[in-house]
Amino acid sequence: MRELPEGWEWATIDAVVDDVQYGYTAKAKDNGPGPRYLRITDIQNGSVNWNEVPYCDIDDTDIPHYKLNSGDIVFARTGATTGKSFLIKGCPDSIFASYLIRLHTSSVKDAGSSMS
Repeated sequence: MRELPEGWEWATIDAVVDDVQYGYTAKAKDNGPGPRYLRITDIQNGSVNWNEVPYCDIDDTDIPHYKLNSGDIVFARTGATTGKSFLIKGCPDSIFASYLIRLHTSSVKDAGSSMS
């Protein structure tokens, strides 16, 4: 078994993820209003330049369902970059595009369990 960094422990995806979800389908636009619209192509070299991420139109009632939060993990579900992933550590008001899948992380559901 591989050695983990100090303070880490083994866990299953089920123990740390509340929801797995496809992103929102919309057309990107250069200017607001609206939330930023994170696409696969916005993730470059392990980072996102949020100032260059376009906006999109989305009904206010749909925003909570697609809103990105710190701790979320997104990854490409199609194309040449399938599997490309990014951990959201902080972002402006943003949603994620349909060619991304989001793992919405939680606090560990059963903090007493370590999985290998």
